[in-house]
Amino acid sequence: MHGIADETRYSSSDVIEPRVARILPFLITSLVIQFNLERRSQILGQIRDDIYRLECVLGTRFSRPVAVDVTTLDFELLNRGINAITRQLAHSSWLFKSTTRQLGFLDDVARRYRGLAAMNVVAHLQCWNENLEKAEFFFPKKTQAFVQMVYSGITQRDSVLSQNAAIASAQDSAVMRVIAAITIIFLPATTTAIFSTSFFDFNVSRHERVYSWWLWLYWLVTIILTAIVLPGAIFWWRKEEAKTNRRVGKTKVTDIRGRHAGEKDV
Repeated sequence: MHGIADETRYSSSDVIEPRVARILPFLITSLVIQFNLERRSQILGQIRDDIYRLECVLGTRFSRPVAVDVTTLDFELLNRGINAITRQLAHSSWLFKSTTRQLGFLDDVARRYRGLAAMNVVAHLQCWNENLEKAEFFFPKKTQAFVQMVYSGITQRDSVLSQNAAIASAQDSAVMRVIAAITIIFLPATTTAIFSTSFFDFNVSRHERVYSWWLWLYWLVTIILTAIVLPGAIFWWRKEEAKTNRRVGKTKVTDIRGRHAGEKDV
């Protein structure tokens, strides 16, 4: 403009100024809204990536089916991630509604204004905002489903831990029954036998030995009998544990079939 003659500069200003006067009232507002919509589009993309990551962790992604051990999942971390996504979505929803009101106001003003370019810009931004708002409406549904899956995973983990504790308790109970049976059978007879044999003589004088020199024979027989009885007891323990595991296995199969039947009914 500095290199143009005065009359040319003034004539150019006369041409440009009316056009700027038509667009300028909407220019700054449109640029701000456009920047906000671009930022919100990036935020929705980040939320989409976060949801995809959570789906992979929980093993619910259809395109990447993975068997997940619920006992190894960090449900507190998952819950914090879902709460963060829910908070971002709630904030985005509020921003979209605010932008909708702004665009509605601009649209009303643009309808009364002569600048068709401004009306086109406002209409474009309004359509863009509506599309993003529709996309944002889909994500809260998925986060609600994630919350239900997290709670379901916690319940399954607690159920698995309870079953493991029940199995360990049942196995301990079976072993204790075996030990109690062996003790009840051998302890009274052994105690009575050892003091009724000739290995001990309590009718001797103070300076004579109460125990016999043949006491080593008692220990020899004891070690031999222990070597015979101990393998039998171990075999009995293993048999009781196997019986307990089979009983628990049947219970698990029944629970799984009942769960599948419930899912089919739903």
